[in-house]
Amino acid sequence: MNSGNEKQPADKLEALLEKQITLARKSELLELERLASECESLVEKISADGTFEQPGSKEQRDRIEKLYREFSLIVASRKGAAEDELKRIRKGKRIIGKYRRNLAPM
Repeated sequence: MNSGNEKQPADKLEALLEKQITLARKSELLELERLASECESLVEKISADGTFEQPGSKEQRDRIEKLYREFSLIVASRKGAAEDELKRIRKGKRIIGKYRRNLAPM
């Protein structure tokens, strides 16, 4: 049995999801990626020991699901913004290529 000071896996997961949301908003991708593997291991542990099958776990499960949905939305919006930026960069490269071809010394 855990001491009162030791966090349970579900508590750790909830805290990590909150931290991931903050990092995603700041686009701190390296730290975000590091935490993702930590979260994955906690999810596996929670699944294996049936944490959310226990009586009284519904509230925490609902909070974690809400955090996960929020995190997913942030990541999806950041992905869209990154795709838009890539399109602008590609367009800029095409324009530069046209300038080079048309303005190159003969």
